[in-house]
Amino acid sequence: MKHLSGGDAPECDLDEIEFLTPVTSPDKILCIGRNYKNYIATLEGKKPLNHPGMFVRVASSFAAHEQAIEKPDASDQLDFETELAVVIGTQGRNISETDALSHVAGYTVLNEGSIRDWQKRGVQNAPGKNFYHSGSMDPWMVTTDDIPDPSALADWFARIQKRPAVKEAYAFMDPSKQAC
Repeated sequence: MKHLSGGDAPECDLDEIEFLTPVTSPDKILCIGRNYKNYIATLEGKKPLNHPGMFVRVASSFAAHEQAIEKPDASDQLDFETELAVVIGTQGRNISETDALSHVAGYTVLNEGSIRDWQKRGVQNAPGKNFYHSGSMDPWMVTTDDIPDPSALADWFARIQKRPAVKEAYAFMDPSKQAC
């Protein structure tokens, strides 16, 4: 950071600024769910899927750092899930597996808050994922320069979640990796 600032001192203290999410106007927020096989088999009692599920979240469903997460009046079943967010920096279509990481700008952490009873009101879980400020997003994005091999994040993320299934989730999303 010192080399980026030219050695200058910060212009203001962190407690003097209003944090925003790392991507302030995302075109879309695509989420991968039920992406490890043991979750589906154990928690849902269903046959494992061949592919993970996908749903959309709207930007207003995430509060920025130091903003309050809001439990909606419509439910008392606000739950949290710590998730790793992959921030796409370069658009593309029909991207080969070999070139996929060249489109990633970086990574951040989010609290993918869920309103559990609203997830069960239909076949899609998006209604339970999109209440205003029901989740939050870290203010920082770590770029791919700092993390050139995202597979290293699986061990780190499993430790912060205290949930080894994250390694299996990564393996399920990346067929070249073996599940633990």
